[in-house]
Amino acid sequence: MAENKQKNVAIISIFHPSWLNYFKHFFWSIIFIIVAVICFTNEVPIVGLLLISITIIILLGAILERLSRTYTITTDIVRSKAGIIARKENEIRIIDIRETGVRQSICQRIFGIGHVFFASAATGVVSPYMCKFKNLQ
Repeated sequence: MAENKQKNVAIISIFHPSWLNYFKHFFWSIIFIIVAVICFTNEVPIVGLLLISITIIILLGAILERLSRTYTITTDIVRSKAGIIARKENEIRIIDIRETGVRQSICQRIFGIGHVFFASAATGVVSPYMCKFKNLQ
């Protein structure tokens, strides 16, 4: 565990969303690559190059989105940070958490991922955190 020197707060966990959260990005990238290969074999290289470019943009977008989201759990707070240039940061103190929950679809249960929710009495709004679970016991 790392120690925060300002408040002597122990960091329990720092993580990013699961790669499985970006399944749609990877699925469409594979489809576009298959169609691009078909275009190249049928001598339509312009469409193939366009599809390869779109695939690169989709994959870079997924990578940047995942890496720009960080979730931190310390002994005092649960924090969510999102964004590279413009930042959005949400923080709930552990003592203020009034409700927690997990929401999983059938596919999410198969892969061991899901949405974890934290809510405080002050917000009245539930904050979702998409993550990969290590153990659900």
